[in-house]
Amino acid sequence: AVRDAPLGAAHASGFVRCNSPADAGRPDDAPPASPARPRGGNARPPRCDDRSVGAVVGFAHGEEQGTQCRGTRRDFLRCRGLFDAGQLCSFMGQYAIAQTYLEQSLAIARAIDDRQRIAAVLQPLGMAAVGLGDLNQARAYAAEGVALAKDLGRRRELAAALTALAQLHRIEHDVDQAEPLYRHALSISRELEDHESA
Repeated sequence: AVRDAPLGAAHASGFVRCNSPADAGRPDDAPPASPARPRGGNARPPRCDDRSVGAVVGFAHGEEQGTQCRGTRRDFLRCRGLFDAGQLCSFMGQYAIAQTYLEQSLAIARAIDDRQRIAAVLQPLGMAAVGLGDLNQARAYAAEGVALAKDLGRRRELAAALTALAQLHRIEHDVDQAEPLYRHALSISRELEDHESA
């Protein structure tokens, strides 16, 4: 069984979740999609292993075969399947397994230079790192996510990445670092709300 660091469950459950598969490619003025959550109330979630996520990765593989795609399209589908599997494991609290899938997804995204997919993978990777108690790695992912969101001009993703980075500083009781990041994220969120209501 995977044993997460004691820091894991408490902080990762409060760590901002964004860039779900349903959010990928959404315009800034679109409302965020709600991540899928396991049903069953307080029932113990199923184990997230190769068997339980095989259908997720297999779906992308099946789509790949069905469309007889090659090269970048095939890599994109595998990247997406691994991302979805990592998200599933992370939501189940299996952060070590999630990290493995998400790191593979990130490697493919970097290889095909899909910057939007890179940005999408960084946030759940940060959440997995928090769940495993590796705040330094989580901070690195969050900082890269902030820089990439700025470069891509993705305001919604920037607000989420700033919030994630602020939460990491808050976990470490560094309010002086967290507060301006929260303020910046809130300012962006208000701008987006004003745009949506216009």
